Amino acid sequence: MQRGFKLDVSVNYDNNTIQEIEVETFIVNNNRGDILSITDNVYTPAQGDRFYFLPGVSIPRVKLKDLSSQYGIKSTRNLEDATHIFASKHTVNKVSESVWTYKIPTASIEKLYKCIKEDPDVDDYYCEKLETALLVNECDHVYLDYGSAGIFRNCEGEIFEEIRNEEGNDTLLKSSNYIYTINPEFVSEILEINTLSLPILNESELLIHINGEDATVIDEEIFGQLTNMFESSDTDNTVLAMEIMANCNYVDSLLYLELLFKEYAYNMERSRTRNHVNFKGLLAFLNKSKNDMSTSIDQIVHSLKGYGVLTIDKINYILDKYSDEIHRHGSTSIFKVKSITLDKEYLEDLNFNFNYKVETDFFPVELEEEVMDNIPNEDISKDDSSNEDTTDALEVNEDTVEEIDDINTPVESLEINPNENDGDKFEWF
Repeated sequence: MQRGFKLDVSVNYDNNTIQEIEVETFIVNNNRGDILSITDNVYTPAQGDRFYFLPGVSIPRVKLKDLSSQYGIKSTRNLEDATHIFASKHTVNKVSESVWTYKIPTASIEKLYKCIKEDPDVDDYYCEKLETALLVNECDHVYLDYGSAGIFRNCEGEIFEEIRNEEGNDTLLKSSNYIYTINPEFVSEILEINTLSLPILNESELLIHINGEDATVIDEEIFGQLTNMFESSDTDNTVLAMEIMANCNYVDSLLYLELLFKEYAYNMERSRTRNHVNFKGLLAFLNKSKNDMSTSIDQIVHSLKGYGVLTIDKINYILDKYSDEIHRHGSTSIFKVKSITLDKEYLEDLNFNFNYKVETDFFPVELEEEVMDNIPNEDISKDDSSNEDTTDALEVNEDTVEEIDDINTPVESLEINPNENDGDKFEWF
């Protein structure tokens, strides 16, 4: 980040003389992501921690009570007292703004300053403002708005002709780009943070601990209850369901939370509860927006992987629910269609089990014994030591066809075994 300024020039086109000069100083950065560097460091509560929250963080202060009573943790508004700094994905947008500008070398503006300083028709007030801006400027360029860039391109005054005839200036004055500036009310705060050795943590690291050890874990039973509440015509049920989601154990409930967002994002987006600080905390944890909560099966898996709770059982659960979706739309960035067959009508006509392999088999790396002990036997693929083709152990349902090893097997031998659905429904009360 550097100190820079934008120049606004007014001229009298009758005699091509400068009338006014306005200067706006700011902290500028060409890359918005460099304004704040939010790390992926893990946070573990410790006795006496002091939190400093940056703008955009959605941590309900009331939920800090459990951490405060257990560890003596407090929040502070003084950066010098902070042991941890927390930000969110919204923080950078809160503290900065994008500005569409043209630019010209600082050396060219220094020539302009020398010219107007010797011009008796230019008020000393404007000369002093430009001089001060040049003294604090740390950039190689001075920024111009559209009108001022037009003056440098078109004004016939001697100094303007001299500047635009300098090498490269004509091209610069015809091209514009975004720069990112820190909003004035946050300048001192951001500059101080960048002088500290404290890493900036993502608020999601704190949200993991925020609901306490006694928070509800959403399991399959509670998931069924919440599903019924979202499908109810009573909007109060939607509000209650969202409150339960916001106050649960996020990590242990992650699969079912994501499934609820996939199925009922529309209901939540229409509910006033989306603006509640508790629910905004959940959205921050899952990196979702209150205006767009839609979730794909890829996003569900990515979320599970990101928080280290992805298992084979969870993958099977997702596929049990959404295999039809993959059948309709084909491969995703995560789920890949491994083989292609034909509709039953055409298989019968050919009397042939056609099976075209798209993806090659994956052969798992042999794991060490102590690691193998932590994995269920039924989820471990057998090592292929004889170079024979292997197939994954997949559950067959009414929408999937078991992979055929022998493509010459007559179609009449093909059996499709649908999974039974117990159809259990859960009631909230």
